[in-house]
Amino acid sequence: MDPVFVSDKRHIPRFQVSIPVMQIRYNNATINSHTFDISANGMGLIMDAELPLGHILDMDLRMPDTGETIRVHGKAMWMTIAGPGKYRAGIRFEEEHLKPIPLVLRTIRFRSHYYG
Repeated sequence: MDPVFVSDKRHIPRFQVSIPVMQIRYNNATINSHTFDISANGMGLIMDAELPLGHILDMDLRMPDTGETIRVHGKAMWMTIAGPGKYRAGIRFEEEHLKPIPLVLRTIRFRSHYYG
């Protein structure tokens, strides 16, 4: 039997990295989360609460090496249940574009130093 390959339709590479998202703000709600991947145009999140699809969200990424806060704005494009009380969501950035490689390298360098 021939293996079946599923092609990834993304045009921009994503990097698997866990960066804390200190707050996701919309209306009067605040949700804590962390990334599971990040790209120049968006990120994947894991969180304990559902997000509204299609609404503008304000989010603060907290870099683990310096505690620097990086504010981004985006829309939840999809969401799925990831387990009991856990959700995964895909966020598309609205106006800004991140340079994900420096963020990923900073996170790896910090974890290598911290755990090494």
